[in-house]
Amino acid sequence: MSQDDKVLQLMEKMYMDFNKRFDTLENSVLENKIALQKVDAKIESDISEKIRGLYDSREVIHEKLDHIIIY
Repeated sequence: MSQDDKVLQLMEKMYMDFNKRFDTLENSVLENKIALQKVDAKIESDISEKIRGLYDSREVIHEKLDHIIIY
């Protein structure tokens, strides 16, 4: 086996290793995107509703306090 063949074989092995790593990295990025979309959906639906409810409750309390202070 010549020196050129050894170098070519090493380069092919490195190429295959890098491809495996990039595939793993791409899969991880895809999983993170999906998880982020789920978190975003939860924030938009559940948490936003709860914050809106707290704000509405605060407004009601302020109206009652204003009514008490006026009398």
